[in-house]
Amino acid sequence: MRAVTAPSPTARPAPGPVLAAAVAGIVVLAFVGAPQSVNLVLLVGFDDPRVAGSQLLIGLAGAVGTGLAVLLVRQWTLVVVFGGLLVTLAYLVHPVAQQGLHVEVVTPDRPARTPDLVANSGWVALLVGGAAMVLVGVLGAASQLMRSGSRRTGVAVAGMAAASGYLGSLLVGWLPTGSPRVVVLVLALLVMAAGVVVGRASAGPGLPPRTVVLAWVAAVLPVVPTITVAITGVTTYQSVAGMVVCLLVLAGAVAACLLAGMAVLRAAVGAGLVLAAPVPLLVLILAGTAETTPLWAAAVPAFVVMAVVGAVMPRPGVLAGVILEAAVIAYLAVAGIDSEVGAWVVYALAAVAVTAAVAAGAGVADATLLPVLLPMVTAVGVGLRVVLDSIQLDPSISGLNALFGSGSLWLSVAMLVVGAGLLVAPRSRRVAVARV
Repeated sequence: MRAVTAPSPTARPAPGPVLAAAVAGIVVLAFVGAPQSVNLVLLVGFDDPRVAGSQLLIGLAGAVGTGLAVLLVRQWTLVVVFGGLLVTLAYLVHPVAQQGLHVEVVTPDRPARTPDLVANSGWVALLVGGAAMVLVGVLGAASQLMRSGSRRTGVAVAGMAAASGYLGSLLVGWLPTGSPRVVVLVLALLVMAAGVVVGRASAGPGLPPRTVVLAWVAAVLPVVPTITVAITGVTTYQSVAGMVVCLLVLAGAVAACLLAGMAVLRAAVGAGLVLAAPVPLLVLILAGTAETTPLWAAAVPAFVVMAVVGAVMPRPGVLAGVILEAAVIAYLAVAGIDSEVGAWVVYALAAVAVTAAVAAGAGVADATLLPVLLPMVTAVGVGLRVVLDSIQLDPSISGLNALFGSGSLWLSVAMLVVGAGLLVAPRSRRVAVARV
């Protein structure tokens, strides 16, 4: 047990500037994504032995950025501004764009070509590390808002930050690569810095060493499959060895959550299921439509509205988003993913379910644990999705057919339902708040 001293009324920071700084950080995340986001999948591709070294560098940069930010989260103002500066610098020097999915026919006389990363791995590593710091810094701002009396605002900010980092440029795919994005990033960086200075944001309570270590473990776990690919030279997807590795990742993530408390375990597993559920569908949608269709028009309103709903009415918000998204995914599993209208609907509902679920999860844990909750959610989500996708009932289906087929979509529906159940189930008062 540790005592947390409530800030005195005279030391309470102005919520408006702190909120402005947090929203600016969320905008930055929407352009670049966070480590292990859908955005990163389309940036560096799935783990491949031929480029595993570069992918490992980028993955470790995200883990290091997360771990460093958690260690320094008490000074979240410096963390969020420094992370925004790294992102802007990386993007200004070496702008990148998603490569999407490429299907290649391989025959005995035509071997597969070595895949190319879309940008220099060093600059992408800097970009991802900076984004990790921005994400943790924004969660630190959300924690401060909650501790200073604006709990619902803080919960909404936490949900928006997590969903923005997870979806990445799915929210702003309509903007061309280059100058427009750089302008937005620079403006967001200036707003973050101004909000931090004007808001007189105070240092938050420090985290216990054990909590910091648990967050570090959770940040590194999602990179373990990439480490395995780099060492063995064999892909982990849909292989026995890969399933074993991801089971170990999942077990480690669950153990870290359990050590942090039952409330954290429930929030991480519930939100992790909902976060990971629509990944294949979102990857497919972005690869096929986001460069030509302004999907932001459907996503952004749902994104903002459900952040508020998730903060004010967490359980109804989760139920509404998950039920709608599960119904549409089930329909596409039966009818096929051929309609652009279907892409709009699923895209908007993905933002709805993710934002509502993470906002509800943020409301479960104590405010001081917000910055360490998301690495645990990510580790659980990665482990669950890969393990479940590796279990094939029909051995004749493999590769992209298995990842984007109807079986995977039905799996997404099941994950949504179970995750929502964990988030909305009545909680025992004895484990309502966990401290470590």
